[in-house]
Amino acid sequence: MPEDIQNNFDIKLNAQIARINGSPFSWFEDIYSDANGNSSNIPWAALSPNTNMYIIY
Repeated sequence: MPEDIQNNFDIKLNAQIARINGSPFSWFEDIYSDANGNSSNIPWAALSPNTNMYIIY
């Protein structure tokens, strides 16, 4: 299984386990903790501006 698919599966599984255990957001903190400061291990950390968030004046 490709690594990105495995990572997505792991995240979904951890989220389900956290929900079942009554702590639905604990998986989120686990991702940051497991990343050890490496943003490439955080799936949503693009490290670039989101063009959908620009405000045009």
